[in-house]
Amino acid sequence: MALPKLLYASEMVGCGATLELDSKETCLISVARRTGVRVKGSQGRFGRFWIGFSGSILYEEKNAYKITQMVENLNSLFSNRVLPIEFRNPALTAFTNAVWHCSSAAEVIWKLHEAAAPAEAPLTKSSAELLGALCELMERHPTGLLDSSRLPASKQQIKAAIKEVWQREPKLRHVLAQLYLYLSHFQDVIGGVAPDCKLPSSGVAAAEGCRERLTWQKAFLFEVELLKQEWSRFVCERESAGTKEIVENAALQRRTV
Repeated sequence: MALPKLLYASEMVGCGATLELDSKETCLISVARRTGVRVKGSQGRFGRFWIGFSGSILYEEKNAYKITQMVENLNSLFSNRVLPIEFRNPALTAFTNAVWHCSSAAEVIWKLHEAAAPAEAPLTKSSAELLGALCELMERHPTGLLDSSRLPASKQQIKAAIKEVWQREPKLRHVLAQLYLYLSHFQDVIGGVAPDCKLPSSGVAAAEGCRERLTWQKAFLFEVELLKQEWSRFVCERESAGTKEIVENAALQRRTV
């Protein structure tokens, strides 16, 4: 993977950094006392010049406490400091270093919101209730992109519930695989429901809306691939464990005969 390029950095005139990612997308990290931390992304040849005015917001946080927690999380996730420049501001350092480890704007969204995920509360619903609620959402919005807050529990908890039912209910495994991949339809900071995963074909839609939709579509596609890999590994591991158990039981029976 090619390394990003540092296009601009300053702690004197504002506090921020601009990077060009491997995908040729431009990413701007800005830190301010009043507005907090904002990470924006932009495409195109002149994206680096207009990103401050028209780029899509990939991440934004104004709460000082949450920013402090986020800095700690990012420093833990990306302990390897590879930046070609040193910053005095800890937030600018942590966020720029995290973005430096990403190859595209979609990966920036994924990594930053993964780091921002709150500690999981204990489940109050059964696996059947969780999957029932997820099935209802899939029926209502089969191709839509929704905000993660619409989920009945965190993605990690729903993944665990799907895997649990997979082991108990072999007849439902095809449906469970679909539910697992459907989790990619839920992204942070969407704020509502995007009607589908396609870009608007009409010229009526504003250019900014098109850029935002394209950014979320990329995040959706990026997560789909990650979930496919996760699910494939899970199935292979469980099937291998099942085969091993059968062989061990057969060997035990032979010894007892």
